[in-house]
Amino acid sequence: MVDHALHNGWDDEKGGFYEQGIYRDGKMKILDDGKNWWAQAEGLNSLLLMSLHFPNDAHAYFDKFEMQLNYIDTYLIDHEHGGWYPNGIDARPEAKKSPKAQIWKGNYHTSRSLINCYRLLDNRQHQ
Repeated sequence: MVDHALHNGWDDEKGGFYEQGIYRDGKMKILDDGKNWWAQAEGLNSLLLMSLHFPNDAHAYFDKFEMQLNYIDTYLIDHEHGGWYPNGIDARPEAKKSPKAQIWKGNYHTSRSLINCYRLLDNRQHQ
């Protein structure tokens, strides 16, 4: 699934996973280039896990993990008021004014992803 997402829904320029695509005529067409918060959080954790299990893979998972972390820091985290925007402000600048808390935004995605990444990186450093 991670490889499929990287091949078909990854922004090679800024990082981040696109919201939605569809196969048409055997090719993926991106229908929504937004990058919602939870897919970015889960993608961060997934890329780091893949880099640990497959460190020499041609996908360069750890490089993508670093790119994803930079994407989140640049376009999703509100450094002025705290929290994560609901969408990356690169494609959805109006997300800066959107509610950060709502019924469908469970903060366990972001906190679990960041805690998992911290633990995995800490374990990696001590090996």
